[in-house]
Amino acid sequence: MQIANYAWNAGLPNLANGAFKENSTWVYGITTLMGVIWIVTAPFVGAFADKIRPSRAFTLLRLLLVACFFLTLVYSEKSISTFFFVMVFGGAIVGFNMALYNFIATTLMPRAVRTTGIAVGYALGVSLFGGTSPYLLVWLQHAQMAWMFPVYGSVIAVLSVVVYHLAKKRGHVYIGD
Repeated sequence: MQIANYAWNAGLPNLANGAFKENSTWVYGITTLMGVIWIVTAPFVGAFADKIRPSRAFTLLRLLLVACFFLTLVYSEKSISTFFFVMVFGGAIVGFNMALYNFIATTLMPRAVRTTGIAVGYALGVSLFGGTSPYLLVWLQHAQMAWMFPVYGSVIAVLSVVVYHLAKKRGHVYIGD
């Protein structure tokens, strides 16, 4: 999840400001709008997960994230309207996944180690995947290999679904579905 979170919160805005020299005020405003969309839609994502079961919502939203990663390819040259489209529509899918992330992570930890497990897992995810995501996105764009970023993010997203369902099948989901 952190690959997408940091790509949309830092990587794409840095690409817009640094590589494409977009108007910084517009970039900031669009990024802020994306954040507001995340806040407003989070309760609806939670209600949706409660209605269809969190595991189904997780699977659906994570697979939508695969398609979302490929939206980064649409923003390949200076265009504030394309930036807006990728940030708001792609960002909405990222936000939907972020809204469900904490709950899903919590379900995978036994009560005795839940706080530590979530803290360590989150720190590793942010450090290894999230922290490198913006740099990787911008560097691949600069190196004319932008197509590799969505492939990378998509493979990790699909693996997260596989690992979650393996954990669930083996009885390692500790909070009910």
